[in-house]
Amino acid sequence: MPLANLKVLPSNDDISLNVKQGMDTVSFRCVSSNARRLWTSQLEQAIDLYAITAAEQEQARKPSIQNIITGRLLVEVLNTQNTPSRKFESPPQILRLSLGRVSEAFEVDLSKTTDLNLTTQFPFETTSEVFTLAIYQKNLYRPDTLLFDETTLSLNELLRESAVHRGPVIKAMHLRKRIRDKTKPVETIAVKFTLNFFDANM
Repeated sequence: MPLANLKVLPSNDDISLNVKQGMDTVSFRCVSSNARRLWTSQLEQAIDLYAITAAEQEQARKPSIQNIITGRLLVEVLNTQNTPSRKFESPPQILRLSLGRVSEAFEVDLSKTTDLNLTTQFPFETTSEVFTLAIYQKNLYRPDTLLFDETTLSLNELLRESAVHRGPVIKAMHLRKRIRDKTKPVETIAVKFTLNFFDANM
């Protein structure tokens, strides 16, 4: 008998146990008054525990104000530039993209091509979140090796640029943070970003 809407009703004697669910009532005869008290106590505890668990699950299903998805970031990784093939060992490499707590990884072979044309999308809650891109060498028997510096871009910066250009923004993201010789070309990766908001008032 499911515990939802289950009730233990009072009885006219010491050994009858009356249980009601909805419009149905079922009577059980226990072997003794002690057995009836034991069964009543266990049933009431189970009913209370079920009610608490159901309430917690219902609360968890309701989106909180802090967890409302307000928009979506469309990402298209176009190509790499100035990345020498000798930098890459045996394929594949891992291109890892993330926004906040959400991430996605792609296996690529950068020793053969610079054109990637990879697309994905990320939901976001606030424009304070940061997009991160990193390239790793995939290793079989040891942890993957980071080949370049992680490169980041805040949604707030994208939002400002999108407002100026009124459309997608293409960024050449530097893969090295410290540039010692500024006369040499810097390794970059071109990424196209499109911001879409679900709330028209944002």
